[in-house]
Parts: sequence; C-alpha cells; structure tokens
Amino acid sequence: MYLKPKTLEEVLSLLSQYGSNHKILAGGTDLAVLYKDKKLCNYEGFIDISNLKELQKIKLEENHLIIGTLSTFSQIINSQLIKEKAPLLVESALKVGSLQIRNRATIGGNLGNASPAGDSIPPLIVLDAEVELASKDGRRKVKVEELFLDPGKTIIRKDELITYIFLPLPEKKRIGFYKKIGQRKAMAIAKVSVAFSALQDLPQKELRNVRIALGAVAPRVIRALKAESLLEKQVLSQQLIEEVSQIASLEALPICDIRSTDKYRRQMVKVLLSDGLTEILAK
Repeated sequence: MYLKPKTLEEVLSLLSQYGSNHKILAGGTDLAVLYKDKKLCNYEGFIDISNLKELQKIKLEENHLIIGTLSTFSQIINSQLIKEKAPLLVESALKVGSLQIRNRATIGGNLGNASPAGDSIPPLIVLDAEVELASKDGRRKVKVEELFLDPGKTIIRKDELITYIFLPLPEKKRIGFYKKIGQRKAMAIAKVSVAFSALQDLPQKELRNVRIALGAVAPRVIRALKAESLLEKQVLSQQLIEEVSQIASLEALPICDIRSTDKYRRQMVKVLLSDGLTEILAK
C-alpha cells in the first residue's frame, strides 16, 4: 500500500496506524538500494512524506539553527545560513554521493538509515545537534549522539518521525573539519570518517568544548572521548597532534570486512585526525 499524506498531522496519524509495517519514503536513495537487495519484504507499503514543505525549511530561532529533515544535501550546501553558522555540515554534505544523489537524498533519511558510515552523522554529533521526534502523542528531543543503537537500528519508535534538527550556536569562534576515506575519491561510502569541532579562545588559542566523532569504525558513530580530553584547554602543537591521533585510533572499534581490515581503519583514523588538526595548526 502506497500512502502520500499532505500534512505532518496526517503523516503522524498514519504512522500511529501503519508505522510497524510501512516504510517512510523521503528522498528514496537508500530505499532504492534496499529494494534492489530485496530487504523490504517485511514491509507492506510506503508512507511518502516528500511533499511536506514545512520539513524543508532552514531557519534561525533564538540560539539555534533549525534544519527541516526533508532538506536535501544540495539544499544544505546552497544554504547561506548553514554556510555561515555551520560550515562543517556543508563540508560533509559535499562528500555525499554524486550531484544526483545530493539533489534527492535528505538529511533526515541519512539519520534514519542509521549507517555508521552516514556522512551527516559525525558532523552533527560534534556540533552537539539534537533531533525532534514527533508522534501523534507529542514531541521529544534527543541528542543525535544518543539516537543510534546498531547498524540500521535507532531509538526511534515506529510511530515517530524525525522532523527537525537543532544546532546550538556558540558564542565563540568554532573551528572544525570533516574528513573521510572511501573506496574511490568520489561517490563512495566511507571506510573511515572523522569529524572534529572545538571552540577556540583567542588570542591564547586554547581549545574548549572539543568533540571528535569517528564514523565507520564501530557499530555506530562514536566519540573519541580520551582524545577529546587530551585536547581540552590545550594549544595545538605537532607533538600534541601526534599523541592525540594515536589515542583516537586506539578508541576505534573497527571490524574486518569486504571493504577494509580493522588495522587499516585504525591507521586511517590516526591519519585523518592528524591531517585535519595539522591544517588547523597551519592556519
């Protein structure tokens, strides 16, 4: 059964009835792969939410940047607000698939797919983002970091929909980067990804609120908490970068699979974090 509601209220009503056996359809880029691989056999139909314009809005409200979860990656890349307030998210969006994929794929779908290799997840975690989960019975906010359980599994209930992403706006200058390694230079799923964000006290250049997220090296995107602690209230130096990068690589929990070995993934965590921090130091 194919359902195409016209309003958010109608979507939530349908989810309360059919959420357990119907799949949400937004951009459809992930569903197309699942359908091809015959992994949708347990679902009886789709709830198409692609027409909900209210979930495509990007706006400022008080001390938050709010992104509707039906915003495509192309919309994120072209948003002047996001370029100014959260350039790290633009940086990661540019690494999502091809232009055609970015024109269709939504940031909400990337979250809901719950892949540890999802390009939007590490940046959102280091930016301390929250998502709003809406159901017929009400709404709740959850940290993006707390959303995931295992590959393809989240804490989102069957009657809930991710509606908005909330990014807090810091008072001080935020620095950061997102880096990934894939099978190819472009249009590839991440073998390893690293996102970094911190506030920098000037003129001392001390780092505060340091956050490092590692993608595709565990069942879900994880924080490198020991490495973060080592950088907190410190001034970058090449020696510190080498030490922190080594510690972060040991915090990764990768597996060996058809795409890479665990040893390679640990080494790439070290390389990506070191490269990113070295670029910040050079500036």
